[in-house]
Formats: sequence, structure tokens, C-alpha cells
Amino acid sequence: MDLNSEKYWEHRFQTDWKEKHGSEQTLMHYEALIENLPNYIVDLIKENAYTICDMGCGLGEGVNELQKTFSTSTIFGMDFSQTAVDEANETYGSANVKFIKGDLLNQDQYFDVIVLSHVLEHFKNPHEILESLSQYSKYLIVFVPFREKNMHKEHEFRFVYPSFPTAINNKHLIYFKEVAPIFFAPGDCYMQEQMLVIYADDELSKDYSLANFHSYYDEKRKLDEKIKKLNRDNSKLKKENNHFKSTKAYRFWQFYANLKEKLF
Repeated sequence: MDLNSEKYWEHRFQTDWKEKHGSEQTLMHYEALIENLPNYIVDLIKENAYTICDMGCGLGEGVNELQKTFSTSTIFGMDFSQTAVDEANETYGSANVKFIKGDLLNQDQYFDVIVLSHVLEHFKNPHEILESLSQYSKYLIVFVPFREKNMHKEHEFRFVYPSFPTAINNKHLIYFKEVAPIFFAPGDCYMQEQMLVIYADDELSKDYSLANFHSYYDEKRKLDEKIKKLNRDNSKLKKENNHFKSTKAYRFWQFYANLKEKLF
């Protein structure tokens, strides 16, 4: 059965999607995506109440997460599985959250922001898809597995650094960030690295500079500072604990605990 056929995904959503934690994975991916969006993009979408479309939305968990963050936007979920669209509408549909049946390979509707979370790796030609979709949005937000060590059987494309051009048709890369592996509790495993990239129309990206890009060194500096603070706090607690053990109160508490254990 063709991996990217409507028939294949209808079968998945009707049978083992939930059993294999597909919904939990979608939720985890979107929580990570939203957490790692730069503040200036979040603010821009909110201020302009941009329309958003999650393409390949599945059962709609990602659309629901987007709605929590971008409550002033009309948010669409698109999937070519009627089963997925129907259940998503029943679960999350509202006045400003809509789910529609559609195929991203034959997409001609315009949205201010198109989001593709863990979709493009299922295709052999992700760049052609991005080139096509770039005509129908102001912004493209892409979240994919990055540098997969063991390719999942449903994945057709392995993303590495050269996989992300700095320009796609009328759009330029304005942001990227590598996201570290995340522990996935339902599967009792770590999900591999991910990459978040954002492309914007020429006129929207002209004022952007290197300052807008993710900096590994800034992230490492912040992490180092957190580790130092934790070490300082731990050292302080140890000193306080050692001091408490030298007090009469501690000796009395210890005597009382031993007595209670003998008596009861």
C-alpha cells in the first residue's frame, strides 16, 4: 500500500493510530514546536490574528495546541483522511477551529501561516512540496525529525543541514533551531533530534538579520548558567543539612525517632 495514499492513512486512523500512541506523539511534537517558536513570530501572529493551517493534522491535537497559543486566529486543520477530519471536528471543532479534507500535494487555498509538523519526512520530495506551498502563505513553519540515526519505516526522507535551503521561491529562511531529543513517556523512549525552520515572504524577511537566528552559543551559555546555579543551590543545601545535623534539635529528633521505632 502506498505510504502517502489516502487509503493507507484511512487504515491507520481506523485501526492502530491511537494504540501506537500517535495522538500522544502529535501532542508532544506540537508542545515542542510552540515552545521553540521565537517570541517575535508568536507576537506577530497574535497581533495580526493570522489564519493558520496545520497540514497533515491527523486527529487535531496540534490544532488544539495552536488554538491555546493563538486564540485570536482562525485555525484550520487539513488532512486527506476523512476519518481523521471527522473525529477532529467532533473533538476540537469550534467557531474559529475548523477541520477540512484536503491534500497538501494539491493545495491551492491561501493561509497566512502554514504549519507542517512531522509531515515532510513521509515524502521522497519534500522540497517540491515546500516550493508548491510557498505560493499559498506568508510564512511556512516546518518541524521535522533531524539527523535520524535509525529511519522509521514510514519515513522516506532524512533531514540534515543541507536539506534546508536559505530560500524557497519567494521565501527566505528567517529562523532555525535544533531541538534536543525529548523523552516520550507513553513509549518509554527518547524521540530523536528535531529541526524547526521558518520561511517568510521576501517583503517580510528583508529586515531580518543574523540576530533573528537561533544561536547555539547563547543556548549553551544559558544552560551552563542554570547548571552553575543548581550546583550552588545543591552546595548550599548540603551546608544547611550538615549544620542542622550538628544541632540539639536534630539529636533530639533522632532520639525520638529511635525511641518511637522501639516502642511501636
